[in-house]
Amino acid sequence: VIIIISLPFFADYAKSQNLKNSAKQFIGNLKQVQQYAVTTQTKHSLTAQVSIGNYNLVKKGTPDKILETRALQNQVIFSSTAGLTNSEVIFNAAGGVNESGEIIITHRQTGQQIEISVHPSGYVTWEEL
Repeated sequence: VIIIISLPFFADYAKSQNLKNSAKQFIGNLKQVQQYAVTTQTKHSLTAQVSIGNYNLVKKGTPDKILETRALQNQVIFSSTAGLTNSEVIFNAAGGVNESGEIIITHRQTGQQIEISVHPSGYVTWEEL
């Protein structure tokens, strides 16, 4: 009986964890791209594909080179970006960004959201909305 009662709560907890894990993975990849920019002294970016959960790690140049394509966890999508041209965070050779902004990721089933903020210095923060 206890198992039957606790099952819905466990399912909601698992969905919440998917969202948080996606945020942590995405932030880790932002830091990875930032490190690429600093160590190679060339601009690198992370481009989010809004409305789906995919994003690219990109070496900027002529032409741009996609280094990796990653995905957020199941049922988690990029729902919006603000302050970023083409949903792209571009890191310069000093580790700062060309444009600061916010990226919101959302769990499709629960509607829970996390806002990831990228500051001019390249510092990244996140908070649940």
